[in-house]
Amino acid sequence: MDWQPCDGSCYNWSTEFFMYEDGWALFESQDPHYTTQISWVDGYYKETEPACGRLDIEVGTTQYWGVWGISGLRALCSGLYCHGTECFTGPRPMVNNFDADYVHWNPCNYGPFRYVAEYDFEEEKDYLHLHCIYHPWPEHWECPERERLTGNRIYTGYYDAAGMFINVITDETERSAGLKSLRAECEGVTRTADGEEVWVGAPMIPCEDASQFPSCDPNDGKFLNLSGIGFATHPSTKITLYIEVEAGEEEFSVEIFDGDHEPPFDYTHISNTNRTCFRLTADLWQNGTGSYVIREMYNDSMSNNAFTTLYSGPVHDQAMNPNHNYFYRLDIVSGPDCDTPDDIPLLMNSFKVRSSSQVSLISGGINFRASDASGPYIAPNPWSAAGEDTDFDGAFDFFIDVPEWDISLYLQDADADYLLDESAPGNAMGANKSILFVVYDPDGKRKYTNFDPSGDHDELAGVYDIEAIGVSTGRVGGSWRWRWENVWTENEIRIWTPTSSPAAFNVYSAPVRRLSVTSARSKGYWKNHSEAVAPLLPVLLGQQDISGTPIGSSILVTSTQQARDIFVGTHGHVDRGTRAMEHLLMQLLAAKLNVKAVLELGEQLESAYVYGSSDLVVGEVINDADVAVAGVSDPSTLSNPEIVELRDRLSILDAINNGGVTYMQPIFDRDLEINHVPSLSTSGPVIDVPRE
Repeated sequence: MDWQPCDGSCYNWSTEFFMYEDGWALFESQDPHYTTQISWVDGYYKETEPACGRLDIEVGTTQYWGVWGISGLRALCSGLYCHGTECFTGPRPMVNNFDADYVHWNPCNYGPFRYVAEYDFEEEKDYLHLHCIYHPWPEHWECPERERLTGNRIYTGYYDAAGMFINVITDETERSAGLKSLRAECEGVTRTADGEEVWVGAPMIPCEDASQFPSCDPNDGKFLNLSGIGFATHPSTKITLYIEVEAGEEEFSVEIFDGDHEPPFDYTHISNTNRTCFRLTADLWQNGTGSYVIREMYNDSMSNNAFTTLYSGPVHDQAMNPNHNYFYRLDIVSGPDCDTPDDIPLLMNSFKVRSSSQVSLISGGINFRASDASGPYIAPNPWSAAGEDTDFDGAFDFFIDVPEWDISLYLQDADADYLLDESAPGNAMGANKSILFVVYDPDGKRKYTNFDPSGDHDELAGVYDIEAIGVSTGRVGGSWRWRWENVWTENEIRIWTPTSSPAAFNVYSAPVRRLSVTSARSKGYWKNHSEAVAPLLPVLLGQQDISGTPIGSSILVTSTQQARDIFVGTHGHVDRGTRAMEHLLMQLLAAKLNVKAVLELGEQLESAYVYGSSDLVVGEVINDADVAVAGVSDPSTLSNPEIVELRDRLSILDAINNGGVTYMQPIFDRDLEINHVPSLSTSGPVIDVPRE
């Protein structure tokens, strides 16, 4: 039989075949590139092969046995398929020597669109070709030259034209996966074929469903800011935020507002050559080590004074923590490319970020600023709004996720331009004498007001004013609010992630709690799941002497009943010292079970840092607890200070067992970061840029 399922084009064919003794089948491709001959006798077979054009099939049986024969013969024709706003190739891998007719893709009804292509082609052998189509409305639309894409990458672009022609070409060597996805995001006013104007908007996340930084409202005048030292401020050439996607969520979105370099909210000097890169990367440990890039876009693909979708789609295995939360890193960089921040760009890019999942600041610092054309908080002669009136209310709010033990929050800022600052009086268009910040506890109680924030900070002029204050939390955990008030426009302020010398806390724009990065479980879980405890025994709590005998209050746990007895503790009245030791042993046992359990999931819990601690590493905390247990033979004799010390230890272990760890390495020498002195000459030409 001669079979041509795809009108002479290429395809993947598959079959299932079963025959008894002496039955046979032969499949032979007649295309010169696929000369495969496959024959079977006696048995069950399942096969998938590529072919082009005609496939010759022969089947034979004997007279002695009944046969089942070919139970299925199917073909999936190779092709480039476009449906609405998405194109892809199929099947995967693609057949060799594929060269389809060009497909006209008009995803946005003759309107402009941004697109992202995800593809996997044999490098410099197989290609995706994108050709622009000129259209008469309007005449000034530009069309780039043909783009030829190859390799395994994600590519983004923008077409202000009437769609494009698409083609995919493969050669005769290795088979490529092909075009996984080519998606378009429509935006702006577009035209139908008869010239009628139609509004087509890019997908947006409603503010009530979004997390954001510093805010979601496009009309509130609040921005994060990238700027160089030419703006007489603390340079901000890289901001790193994190996107936290909760376990069970299947999709998420990230959007950027005003990511371009155009007025009214941005400033670019004529001599500037740098760009702004927005790169989203899977980072499952939320510590800056992830390298799988999800999407990368530059300012020239971003909207002006509007939101642009950086990514909207499914979550990724590369971002999934063993506890099934997903973590992504969003790097925003001012420089020639995504990997090269430049301290001296003559560029100020103001933008904001919103996501369907939590957005957080974990390490490093940010610059923030406001813009408005009228109202009580505008600076004299505002330049940046250029007539753009916003609803700026003079305030910025940041929420700090604080653990439940006694720590001090160290809050650092620079270039707040407080006019009455003694060491460096404010010197900016938005400098004033009323700027301040207030710290509130999770119940909304005002805990501290700083009427004297930082003054001027101008690295180009050699003026450095970085100030810090400490606020005791008094064992009150939750979302602490850091609120800046009486902020004027034209004033760029630098803040750093609040620390507990030197570990940093997660910062959000709303009162939320951080998602855990560990699979550790509480002592309550281990108490009630003996079946999970059993394979992890034995566990030594404390220390042994050279003969293997436990020392002091140490215990060698060898059975699930023994473990449960420890978790239950002593009923009735016992002295405070004995009770403290019992609770320490409970938390220590849970911590050691966690270390063993999560190791099987690929997590090195012992190397994690205690969230909100100074420089405590989980492994060291456990070792110190072992020493403390071994050092007490009779807990009833402990003094009050010794009991307090035991309680402090069990509090930290309790935090570890309830997810209170981070894999973000603390900044041990913070002065190296915040007292950065650039190496540049001031003898060049004077460039007139606004003071921030």
